Amino acid sequence: MNEIYKPDLDSVLLLELAEKVTFDKVLEIGIGSGFVLYHLVKREKKDGFGTDISEKAAYEASIRNATENVDIVITDCASCFRDSIFDLVVINPPYLRGDYESDRSIFGGKNGIEVAWRMISDGLRVLKRSGVMFFVISSLTKYKEIIDRISGRFTITKEKEEKIFFESLIVFKVRKT
Repeated sequence: MNEIYKPDLDSVLLLELAEKVTFDKVLEIGIGSGFVLYHLVKREKKDGFGTDISEKAAYEASIRNATENVDIVITDCASCFRDSIFDLVVINPPYLRGDYESDRSIFGGKNGIEVAWRMISDGLRVLKRSGVMFFVISSLTKYKEIIDRISGRFTITKEKEEKIFFESLIVFKVRKT
């Protein structure tokens, strides 16, 4: 079973948008290899936190992010953090339709959103009132269900869409209203 997501176009798209945000504390939920967090913290020289349920992913991310201002935690989503403490939350969840247990790095459940929704909802919980969250998702998922769950309580905008082969990768920006 693959547990560590290697950086790809979705990671780059997420990073491009997140780099435009100034922050004091950033959280990457589902850190994988640590690519996004590494570049954000390197640029801002601020506090970075990453979470993953995979010990292998947390270990790889901790090697990439071996600096004094980065902490990597083995936990489910952001369950170990109190509410409203991060200025920036970034999430590149496993979003393809498929059995999560067969490949945790890419499959997000039957509809491709089950794992993503858990990560996003927990990310919203730890986001400061003035904070911003970015997440990336595939057009092949039922991502509109996530949008419906967020709309009304939060401001959500489609920031970027990149067509590749048979799908589009979409990056959304979420702010508390």
